[in-house]
Amino acid sequence: MDITTWSPHGLITTPLSEILYLSAQISMDPFGNIIDPKEQQTVELFCALFNKFIFREDEFISFSQAQPQLQSNEACGFVIENYVADKDAYHILCFLEVRRAKNQTGSHIVALETQALGNCGQFFQANPGVPFIYACTLVGTYIRCWTILATEDGGPRMQGFWGGYDKGTFDHYLDVGLEQNKGQLERAFQHMKTTPPTKRPLNVDPNNVASG
Repeated sequence: MDITTWSPHGLITTPLSEILYLSAQISMDPFGNIIDPKEQQTVELFCALFNKFIFREDEFISFSQAQPQLQSNEACGFVIENYVADKDAYHILCFLEVRRAKNQTGSHIVALETQALGNCGQFFQANPGVPFIYACTLVGTYIRCWTILATEDGGPRMQGFWGGYDKGTFDHYLDVGLEQNKGQLERAFQHMKTTPPTKRPLNVDPNNVASG
C-alpha cells in the first residue's frame, strides 16, 4: 500500500483500517501463492471498524466470546452493547458471527446464519418480552445485517436489512470497502443505534417490528 496515493473507500477510512481490510481478503503473494487469511483477520477488521468508527460513541461497547445467556455453553463471535440510562446498565444490541474469507459457499453461509439465529434464540429465552435483537454475519470483508424477530409461533425469524427474508446465499453480503455499499451500511448501523431493543408492552405483535 502506497500511503501517498491511498484514499478512503467505503467504510475503510484510515490507512490502518486499510491494512486490516487487505489482511482479511484472499490474495496472492509476489510468488503467485494464494494467501488464505484466518478467521482472526476478519475479527480484527470488524473489531476495529466497530470500536473506532461505527460504534465509537461512549454509550457503545463491544467484546468477543460473549454468551447469549448465562447458562449457555457456547459463545458468539462478539457482541455490541448499548448503555441504557434508565437501567444504568449495558444491554446487548447486536450479536456478530464471523467466518474467514474463503467460506462464501452456500453450506458455509447456512451454517453461519444458523449459528447467529441460535444465539439470538437463546437470548430471547433468557429475555422474554424483548421483541427483536440485531445480528451481523461476517465473512472476510463482507457483512450482512439482520433484525432477528422473536415470534410467538416457533422460534426467532431473520429479516435482512436488505434482501428480505432470503437466507443461505452470499449474494446479499456487502463488501465494507466498496464505496457503493457505504450508504446502505451506514443507514443500517444508524438504525441500530437509534432503535435499540426494548421490552415491548403487552399485546404488541412482535411480527410487526420494523427492520429498518
